[in-house]
Amino acid sequence: MDSISGFESLALPRAKVMAYQKEFILWEKLTALHQFSTQEKEPPPNRLARHWYDVDCLLNMNFADPLNSDEAMQAVIEMKKYRWASPGVDCEAILQGQISLIPEAQRLESITKDHEEAVSGGMFFTKPGPFEAIAERLNTTQKEINDSIQSTRHFIRRI
Repeated sequence: MDSISGFESLALPRAKVMAYQKEFILWEKLTALHQFSTQEKEPPPNRLARHWYDVDCLLNMNFADPLNSDEAMQAVIEMKKYRWASPGVDCEAILQGQISLIPEAQRLESITKDHEEAVSGGMFFTKPGPFEAIAERLNTTQKEINDSIQSTRHFIRRI
């Protein structure tokens, strides 16, 4: 374009594209963990552990605060109720302080194995810690979210 005479003096508009909001991304991922943890049919475990790893990384880097993002939480739950409803998954339970980030033992064991296979298969640039540590941190986050929602439940509208 530099070869076009007079082009450099042409003032073209510039756009600032806002493609996402961090709180919505975090709640998309948190509700995905809730779905994987509670859906009736166990999801295929292959490459599933990465979702727990991703959420753990986002929380550790303070990407967004799940305790101070009610608007994002409610909007994501509303959308998931209709677009990605899955048998056994009650997204509205999250609004009552019942998010489930950690599945029951058998499902957790499959996900732990998937994580170990991803590590041994060289799927990470930097070797992550054991899945048990990730699950422990996310269990703490689960408790914090549930406690926070339950203590302020009367402020959260039921969808």
